[in-house]
Amino acid sequence: MMNPVEMGHSSRGVVASVEADPELRRLIAAAYGDETVTLERITRAIAAYERTLVRGNSAFDRFVFGGDKTALSEEAQRGLALFRGKANCALCHTIAADHALFTDQKFHNLGVGMDPAGNLIDQGRYAVTKREEDRGAFRTPSLRNIAETAPYMHDGSLKTLKEVVDFYVGGGNANPQLDPLIQPLTSFTRQERADLVAFLESLTGEPK
Repeated sequence: MMNPVEMGHSSRGVVASVEADPELRRLIAAAYGDETVTLERITRAIAAYERTLVRGNSAFDRFVFGGDKTALSEEAQRGLALFRGKANCALCHTIAADHALFTDQKFHNLGVGMDPAGNLIDQGRYAVTKREEDRGAFRTPSLRNIAETAPYMHDGSLKTLKEVVDFYVGGGNANPQLDPLIQPLTSFTRQERADLVAFLESLTGEPK
């Protein structure tokens, strides 16, 4: 809430905003027993709400885990094969035998967040750890519902899934800390790019 590129608020300002709303004070009292507004209570309330935002039963889930071989289009099936194979996407956006979080929960440098001269503007995990190998590294996000969460990358620099696929096909942006897993896919065809986008679109789930 305090991050200048997110809400750009202040802890006092957030508390004051909630205190000024009678309905929010009533809900605070219902949840916690009194109307005292604290940043911890606000944070816990937001986290409790976010845990209700569960979506599953995507076409991918029905195809891979539900055994419904009609759930994915032929294009999306080819995209899944590319995702697991030639494109190597599943190295970081992992798919397990009985579930798929589509993230390895690790940090990787893709060369996102660079100026025209090729210098990293966004320092990523390095800003916290001060380790050179973490410069420009960001945590792998889940890909679930990715078709509904544009723009993409941590800085919103890519506007469409096609742009994201093209970025990876090109091997990211070169820099000293570029993750060695990021390699140009020189033989990727236009159809294969479209197939991969179709697969990503199949990850949209249903609200529960």
